Amino acid sequence: MKISLSKTQRQFVTAPQDFVLFGGGLGSGKTWAGSAWVTTMLLKYPGVTGVITANSYKQLTRATLATLFKIWDEWGIPYVYKEKKGEVHVLDTVIYAVSMDNYDDLRGFEAGWAWSDECAFYKKEAFDVLIGRIRDKKGSCQWKGTTTPNGYNWLYETFVEKADENTNMINSSTMENASNLSDSYIRNLRKNYDSKLAQQELDGQFVNLSSGKIYYQFDRRKHLDTVVDIPHAMLYVGLDFNVNPLCGTFVYVKGDKLYVKSEMRLENSNTFEGAKEIIKRYPYQALQVVPDETGNRRKSSTTKIQGAFQTDHEILRRANLPLANFKNPGVKDRYNNLNRLFEQGRIIIDPSCKHLIKDLEMMVYDNNDDMLGHLGDTLGYVAWHLFPMVKAKRKATVSYK
Repeated sequence: MKISLSKTQRQFVTAPQDFVLFGGGLGSGKTWAGSAWVTTMLLKYPGVTGVITANSYKQLTRATLATLFKIWDEWGIPYVYKEKKGEVHVLDTVIYAVSMDNYDDLRGFEAGWAWSDECAFYKKEAFDVLIGRIRDKKGSCQWKGTTTPNGYNWLYETFVEKADENTNMINSSTMENASNLSDSYIRNLRKNYDSKLAQQELDGQFVNLSSGKIYYQFDRRKHLDTVVDIPHAMLYVGLDFNVNPLCGTFVYVKGDKLYVKSEMRLENSNTFEGAKEIIKRYPYQALQVVPDETGNRRKSSTTKIQGAFQTDHEILRRANLPLANFKNPGVKDRYNNLNRLFEQGRIIIDPSCKHLIKDLEMMVYDNNDDMLGHLGDTLGYVAWHLFPMVKAKRKATVSYK
């Protein structure tokens, strides 16, 4: 059986250290490398129990094991996956397949080796429980992980800050596996990430994306200019429902660019006053409100009229303001999307939007100013609604025998 590996994949498979990490970009062949190493463990240590883990059950079954089984099918290696037991039986060896969102399932057995896929998203305590099970001396007693990094977390501390003779980190970029990827896949990845996020997602490097300045790509020298009304164009209103302040941004779209015409910031206000202000400012303008999705949830804090509670969304509809069909993205996705559009020069802001500009320049991850950040959120809603960041998806087909 001949296994074809790239230079970095071969380094990962053959690395002798106790703890080996393959930090790779999207599509760099991380899971292939992990599958190849698992196969070498089966051949070198027959009958020795192993462990395969992934961040979630969905990832475990649809990505990690799906790739592994596809490779074994190609190599002619017979196996049986007993899904309910979380066991893979292959070549007289039992491998436990465990989702790390239920890492207590690791307790009660010992293993001779372990492979963890997308381990940057594990909890540190889950990792600690796992390595406590790798103690069968009949195996290699190695842990090997494959992942795209996820900021400066415990993985960075282990393999960079506190690296020693027992650890080894191997980096691989998306481009190193370009021959196995379509041109459109790589092109679309580059299009959807700003340069800092690309360092993590494509180059497999540790990057600080969760501290310091949030909108690090905003530059008033590049992104401020007078924005004029665009006749007959739709005006999108990003809206956040805080009482103090209630915030909104008014945005035109032309081509692939966003033009922020004005801002709204009402202190000690409410959704009724916000709706009146929108209509007052643009009485004859075609509008679409892109509201915070949480404003559509019924709860005791919503307004009660004629004996019935109304959500913020219902108040806007009663004011005849049309709402976009919008679902909040993840907070970090919203931040990353704005940084991407800023770097691509696709957002222009009128200098009169002083509070928005302050948000973009001063908002940090450890912010403790309750008055800061809301206008940046409203621009993020509009940007995601019109030009969302498309995440790469890897398709795989599970073949259970």
